[in-house]
Amino acid sequence: MTWALTKSLDPDDPEIPFMEEDFKRRKSHPNFKEHIALEREVLAAGKKFKGQFKTIVVGCGVTYGFEEDILHFLFKMGWNNKQSLPVLESGKNLVPLIHVEDLAALVHSIISDFPPRKVRYIFAKEQRTSTLKDIVKAISNELTSGKIERISKNEIFLLDNEVTQDIYNVLSTNLNLEASYIDELNINWHDELGFVESIEKYIKEYKEARNLNPLRIFLQGPIGSRRHILAKRLSEHYKLQCLTVHNITDLYITMLKKKIEMLTNLEKLKEEKIDKLTTEEETEEEEEVEEEELEEKETLEQLIEKLKEIEDNLKINFNKLDDEHLVMILKEWLLSKPCQNQGFILDGFPNTKIQAQALFGTESEEEEEMEEEQESEQVSYNKLLMPEFIFSMDGQDKILLETALQHDQEEERFEEDDIIKAISLYRKLTESGESVLDYFYEMGILPVQINTEHDGSPTINEIMEEVIYHIGPLRNYENLKIETLEEKQLREDAEKEHLLKLKQKQDDEQHSLKLLRQEKMEQWAMMVDLLKEEEEKMLAVKSIPIRNYLITEIFPTLTDGLIEVARVQPEDPIDYLVSLLQSLNVLMIA
Repeated sequence: MTWALTKSLDPDDPEIPFMEEDFKRRKSHPNFKEHIALEREVLAAGKKFKGQFKTIVVGCGVTYGFEEDILHFLFKMGWNNKQSLPVLESGKNLVPLIHVEDLAALVHSIISDFPPRKVRYIFAKEQRTSTLKDIVKAISNELTSGKIERISKNEIFLLDNEVTQDIYNVLSTNLNLEASYIDELNINWHDELGFVESIEKYIKEYKEARNLNPLRIFLQGPIGSRRHILAKRLSEHYKLQCLTVHNITDLYITMLKKKIEMLTNLEKLKEEKIDKLTTEEETEEEEEVEEEELEEKETLEQLIEKLKEIEDNLKINFNKLDDEHLVMILKEWLLSKPCQNQGFILDGFPNTKIQAQALFGTESEEEEEMEEEQESEQVSYNKLLMPEFIFSMDGQDKILLETALQHDQEEERFEEDDIIKAISLYRKLTESGESVLDYFYEMGILPVQINTEHDGSPTINEIMEEVIYHIGPLRNYENLKIETLEEKQLREDAEKEHLLKLKQKQDDEQHSLKLLRQEKMEQWAMMVDLLKEEEEKMLAVKSIPIRNYLITEIFPTLTDGLIEVARVQPEDPIDYLVSLLQSLNVLMIA
């Protein structure tokens, strides 16, 4: 900004670039007068203390890269899928840029090998200088619709709270600079092509730096696994679009109709605009309008043809798309900017290995010969489509049936026979080796197995926590939001309340288990007492004949023998009793 108000070298030829040796002629923006004063003071100090230190000023272009700075609001708007990105006025002003790594490399090079004393000012900018319009257009093409919108100074401050006066000042400045000294340095450029030509690389860099990479999730499981409930909850938690076989067709047709209507209206507006162009504007704007009109007219024809093809296929297949068309529209939808920015959740499709290959496989795979495929150790797939997290939900057939009857009927009613048949078909597909899970195994991707039996609650909180543990935190700007003290206090209070409720729930469950255990122990004790009583009664009944026999046949003789032993008191009473009983027995027999 220290060059912002510098007059052109040649009023008749304003496109002549400023050179580094022109730094003495520069005139700064009013807000940067202190900045330029500091630069002059630094250079003066270098002259005053020649033997003590060396000084140089690096005139830095607009920095970009990684988390982004000046250009961040454009990246953010694009990532959030704004239909068009703003361009100040005409956008024809030149904006010198430099990647932060290139700036660091330049500074390192200067420190390592300080320039000659005559070099007092160096431009730090990319070799190619782009207009603001080209910069914004590149971001829009890569992150959103590719559209840009001209706005005024007053309008830009209404777009985003990140747009400050300094950002406006920087992006509205028109500077044609030619860096000569930097070309002489042996710098390993981050990318020699520059920002506009390598925008895809910098978009990837931005997403990784801010943890905004798309979340691609795939859920698979039989009926009764409550896959739909999990998909809905994940969609709400991670702010992702959930796609099913049932909703993708409606979404796609609605999208086509909106595009057709929009482009049709746009054509009419362009025709009116061409008629109103003045002769001064015709040489430039008319060509631009005609070029855009032709491009969009071709797109409009393609959209109409595609819509007709989809509707015809629905009629032929009883209001359902065949696999070929379903994969076609799903692949196009997944490659759209919103899905490539935020991500998606695939709920239940594809089901088979063939469907998965058609959806996730690359086109080159279909063209390879069989021999090459067999010899190849690594099978490729489209990394833009392949899910990052794959969850296979399952349980015992009996529990799946019960769950389907209880939960799944809330959305769609199924008869018990239909549920049993669906589970059976799922098992056959899984055992055949042709399921979608087999495709992932072949790709070297291991799905996470989720046993749904341990969580029978309608909200499946335990399953949700397990899945979130595998996926990790949010990947959007909500995750990056800085909390205020009030928000932090509210969050902590909510967490405490949640923990208290959870503890109370656990205490209630333990108390219920204790009461249940105590009740079962009491029932068991009563049962044992009853069994003992019955056993005693049975023993008493069985002992009656034996008792009568002892009283009549044994006890009289035994009693006489015991009385005799007591009277005589022999040394060996047992032996004496045996002998006595034997003698009595002989007498009785005689």
